[in-house]
Order: sequence, then C-alpha cells, then structure tokens
Amino acid sequence: MLQRPLETAHLLGPWPGRAQPQPDGTWHLALDPRAGVLLVGDLVAEPATGTEWTVLVADQMQNTEDPALSYVRVTARLRAGAGTRPEGHP
Repeated sequence: MLQRPLETAHLLGPWPGRAQPQPDGTWHLALDPRAGVLLVGDLVAEPATGTEWTVLVADQMQNTEDPALSYVRVTARLRAGAGTRPEGHP
C-alpha cells in the first residue's frame, strides 16, 4: 500500500511487489506500476507484515515490448516504529 504524507494523505493498493535489503541499509522495492508516481517521503507498506518503507528515489521502468513487465523501481529506507515523522525518526 502507498500512503502520502499527511498534507496529501490517501491510501492506494495493495498490489504485489518485491523488497530486497541492500548492504548500505536501504531497500530496493519493485512495485506494480498501478502505484503511479511516487514522491520522496511517500510511505510504502506491506499490510501482511506491517513493514513500512519511506521512499528516497522512485523511477518508472517501462517495458515497451511487454507492458506486463513494467514496474516502479524504488530505493527506500525502512521506517522505524513509533516515530513521529513520516520516515519514522523520533
């Protein structure tokens, strides 16, 4: 699911995706293109586990040969629980 910061808050999804942790502490997410345009600071959540990530960078990856292979590539930071700001920091 995708959630915008409070000033433009609304939920979208859920859609299938993939999340892989990276050695530098960020995560690479591959999201369904129905997520649309993601902005820095948007919140991506996995409803089944409650895991949340804050978007750092997002790019639409279009496959012109087969649109079913298109996806949104996201670099994100794992959101710390109980934080008061969108990125989860106290």
